[in-house]
Amino acid sequence: MRRIITAAALLLVASAALADDVVYRPLSSFTIESNPSTSTAATSVPGEGVRTIRVVSTSDIFFNVGVSPNASASSTAMFIPAYTPEYLNIGAGEHIAVLSVSASGTVYITEMGQ
Repeated sequence: MRRIITAAALLLVASAALADDVVYRPLSSFTIESNPSTSTAATSVPGEGVRTIRVVSTSDIFFNVGVSPNASASSTAMFIPAYTPEYLNIGAGEHIAVLSVSASGTVYITEMGQ
């Protein structure tokens, strides 16, 4: 009986934690062609009111967000391995810059909403 009560309590705690999870849905997306020789800034920027983006690339990249971002191995850019989705917060008016580590690729940026 004690085990059943303990299991039930654990399930209640787990379901309460899941209830607080934020569910996102894709709004729109755009791509950036990245290359290893120079930082590439996106020509598109996330839409008004978008605060979360999903980033996936076909090659290893350095990724940076800011008003005038520059992506490089020596800056504050974040390393994102190929085919590894990352969800990031972005501020109003911020832009995106990418730099491939060794091979050119395509970076897919998806704007996420609730």
